[in-house]
This record gives sequence, structure tokens and C-alpha cells, in this order.
Amino acid sequence: MDIRRTVAGDFDIDVGTDDTLTVSGTIVTLSAGGAGITKEGAGTLVLTGSNTYSGGTTLNAGTLVIGNTSAASSGTITQTDGTSVLKLDTTGTITNAMSIYNVLSNKTVTLSGAITAQNTTYDVASGTTTTLNGTISGSGGITKNGTGTLLVTGNNTYTGATVVNAGTLQANAANALGNSTVTVNGGSLLVTASNAINDSKGVTLAGGTLAYNGTVTDSIGALTLSADSIIDLGTGSVTAFFADLAMGSYNLSISFLGLQTLNISGVQVMAGEVELLGKIRLKPGGEELEEVTVTAEAIKNTESALIAMR
Repeated sequence: MDIRRTVAGDFDIDVGTDDTLTVSGTIVTLSAGGAGITKEGAGTLVLTGSNTYSGGTTLNAGTLVIGNTSAASSGTITQTDGTSVLKLDTTGTITNAMSIYNVLSNKTVTLSGAITAQNTTYDVASGTTTTLNGTISGSGGITKNGTGTLLVTGNNTYTGATVVNAGTLQANAANALGNSTVTVNGGSLLVTASNAINDSKGVTLAGGTLAYNGTVTDSIGALTLSADSIIDLGTGSVTAFFADLAMGSYNLSISFLGLQTLNISGVQVMAGEVELLGKIRLKPGGEELEEVTVTAEAIKNTESALIAMR
């Protein structure tokens, strides 16, 4: 069944609680005026056709499933509240601009349009990658849930917080994380491009991993621990600078497997595999180093195991 809108104004589709409406035909607009679709009701609307309606797509309640890269035609997809869910159930590239709160991604898919962050949560399914190629702007942030990978490749300007709860958030461009503070509660923040994290913003590790890979130079503000955590400098050529380190009583494990330099306010640790245990506070004019353990793997080659106070 095809749906043809012949008058101006959005086409409202209200799906009741526990109900699912699937539209597999083509939705088109035959009149001037830019008619779009507005999803109402707590139920689920599934769009699987290659649609050509001229307006935008508005999600006011419930769940909207995008089952085709052109299911929402070419207009902007807008979520108006923080409880509805935009479910991506297609592969390929979706080009629509978006203003979104909650995204559930079940397949490997790319979003290439501009995104307005409304404290957006991305729940990415295991074994899949959701790529954000468009510019992310706005006062909201990004929260990464699910065990899959969220790959961020744009030069972004959003100012809200970036939070990783599970899986991998990969920052693969300069300014990928915008003007954002970063918290890693679980899973991994993987940095694969220089200057992906704003130089003036801090990173809090709360049980997750801050990982680097490739040829990367990165400078950030304070690194703060609120649980035992890990820094993995990977196998590439990595230089990471932290303005300050506040560990409290938590343990920090730092792994070095390639040609890397880690510089924390004048304290430099290079090569090998190093664990920093207990309370460590390193800053200009007041370095305090209570305990450092260098593993056996690090000292097999004494030329590659160096801890230097500057």
C-alpha cells in the first residue's frame, strides 16, 4: 500500500500502546506545502519503504523504526522528548539531518547528516558499528550505551558531556568530542586521531578504559579517577599530555606496547607496561608519588623501561 498526502500539513500517525504499525509502501506528497510525518502515541511505527514525502519526520512519542535508508525521505528527523526511541534497523547511509534524544541501533549504519545533540543516548548493538559522519552541534551531549561501537568522525562543536557506559566510543577526527568533558564509566573511549578531545576539558575514568591507537598527539586537561581504571596506549605512535592527574585511592594501569610517551605535568613514563598503584598526585610544584610498579615485561628490555621525574 502506498500513502499519498494530497493536502498541506503533516500526516499524523498515532499508534497505541503495545501496537505496531508497519508501512512498507511508499509515502509521497502530492501537494505543495512540505507535508511530513508526525508520529504520535506510545506504540511503534515501522517505515520500510523508500519514501519521498517532502516534509520532515517528527517523533513525539513511542518508537519510530527506520527500516530503509530513505524511510524518512530527505527531511530532518526530530525527536521532541527524551522518552521516545528512534530505532535504526537498516544498513547503509542515512543522510537526514537529525535532532535526537534516544537512538537504538541494531545494525551497522552510517549517519551522514548534521546532528543536533539533545543529550543523545546511542545504544549500539553487539557486533555492529554506528558511524556519525555529520557535524554534531548543540548544547546537549553524547551518552554511549550498548556493547557495539559508536564511531565519531566529524569536526564537532557540541558542548554537553560525553559519557561512555559500555562498548566502544571511537573518536576518529580532530574535535570529534566537541567542547565536551568526558567520563568513561565502563567500556572504552578509543582515540584514533590527534586533538580529538578538547585541550581544556578533563577526562574522568570511573572504571572504564581510555585507549589510544595509531599516530596520535593528544593534550587534555585534568585526568581524574573515581574507580580503578586503565589507560591503553596501543601499538602505534602516541603522545598524550595530561595537565593534571588526580587518582585519590584508586588504581591506574597504563599499558605501553609501541612507541609512546605519556606526559602528566612534567612526569613522563615511556615504553614498557607500567602500573601506577594507590594515591598519585602529579602537578607542577608539588609532585607526590607514593607507589609505582613496573612489571616484569617492562624491564626485560631496560632501555625501554624509563620513569623520569622532570
